[in-house]
Amino acid sequence: FQNTADIFARLREAGMVPVVTHPERNALLQQRLPQLKLWVEQGACLQVTGQSLLGRFGKTARAFSLELLNQNLVHFIASD
Repeated sequence: FQNTADIFARLREAGMVPVVTHPERNALLQQRLPQLKLWVEQGACLQVTGQSLLGRFGKTARAFSLELLNQNLVHFIASD
């Protein structure tokens, strides 16, 4: 994940905004909430899938989506 922070920093320096898509469906990111918070604090955006909020990708994805929303970390809700 150190490389990710470096890549995000380079993107921001180039005037771009990194967007982390559907972290709620990524088992590794589900275990790394502090890392996601840090990325958001550093200027990244998070996007969750609307179907995850409805439970269509399972209970874990739904619960993590709701946790991200509750912590005001979600910037976009997308459809697949």
